[in-house]
Amino acid sequence: KNINISQKLEPLRKSISILRKELPQATSLIGFAGAPWTLACYMIEGQSSKDFINTRKALWDSNKWFMELIDTLSIYVAEKLEMQAKAGADVLMLFDSWSHMIPSNFFRKCAIDPTAKIISMLKLKNVTKPIIGLPFKAGSSLIDYSYESNVNCIALDWSVNLNWAIKNLNSSIAMQGNLDPASLIPTNSIHLEKIVLSILNIMKDNKFIFSVGHGLTPDCKIIIHNAQFDVGFINAELRKCEKKELNENSIIDSLLLAKKHFLGQSVSLDSLCRKSRY
Repeated sequence: KNINISQKLEPLRKSISILRKELPQATSLIGFAGAPWTLACYMIEGQSSKDFINTRKALWDSNKWFMELIDTLSIYVAEKLEMQAKAGADVLMLFDSWSHMIPSNFFRKCAIDPTAKIISMLKLKNVTKPIIGLPFKAGSSLIDYSYESNVNCIALDWSVNLNWAIKNLNSSIAMQGNLDPASLIPTNSIHLEKIVLSILNIMKDNKFIFSVGHGLTPDCKIIIHNAQFDVGFINAELRKCEKKELNENSIIDSLLLAKKHFLGQSVSLDSLCRKSRY
């Protein structure tokens, strides 16, 4: 059925607009969306999975129907990214978290072509923000993805050998990531500094954005300028809010919570959700 993306995601648009106004101009705000394949995985499975067997079975059993789903999702993903760009996002990112589940002979149709289509649709809407693509654990398929998806930057997970990436991936685009998020969990890892310096040294002559090779896990605790950012705390509080049925005001207030907690001020989301500040 037809879905009014703008109407459904109005709280997100407002949240991005608020964040863009409050963040320093030198700080980039990243808008993101799940890639069509990854969204299809969750739609068909109804949850996460160790092998996404039902999704892969659907792909093999009814390729025409499955590709129609991918095409439809591509349109909606493009609309979501367009909305985020116009709301104030400086960079857009596509997460294909389950791209390593795509059978190799379908990788182009399910990962590369949809990404290129999304970028083409954005350009037709005069959205020219840089786009980062993360085909998670895609292995050698990263090569074709880097050349043919039309992304401005390819994000690399922690399993990618950076010397291999420099030799094989499209040198005209930037690369991002590679640090294992798990390395940030131990309080005093004896390996972290060595690995960080190694990544920076290997990539020093390349267009490279240093970051983790995927999302932070709930047990990460990061100290930045004497302020502790507890990912687990934020996630737990947001889950409490989800149980109360998220609405526009509670989404915005949860962003305020994240901001306050990042500054070292722990507050209760219950009190925030009872009274909207906007």
